[in-house]
Amino acid sequence: MVPFTIDVERQLGAYVIRIAGELDLAGCPELESALREAERAQADRIIVDLEALTFIDSDGLGTILKSSRRSTSEGSRLQVTRGIGQPAEMFRLTGLDRALPLIDPLALPVDAPGVR
Repeated sequence: MVPFTIDVERQLGAYVIRIAGELDLAGCPELESALREAERAQADRIIVDLEALTFIDSDGLGTILKSSRRSTSEGSRLQVTRGIGQPAEMFRLTGLDRALPLIDPLALPVDAPGVR
């Protein structure tokens, strides 16, 4: 089992939440907290980077979907990378790949010195 971690950074007008490991019910409260903090921030974009995520269950998908719905009602700042492997497959199988604002990981902001 790969441990679940969250890394949060502010980069070039974006609030980036990088998730790694396995996201299940146990990690959802920590992710929800990070998402709520990002929603209160003055960043132009909130990006959830799933490229290092190895597993996501329905609870994790639900947490991201709820944040997306809140974002839509507040100006649609949320963007999500598709991820690879099982997470990408879960987005495809559930149809969330068509419902969420997915972005290419190459569109992630590049960290500039002193921008955190």
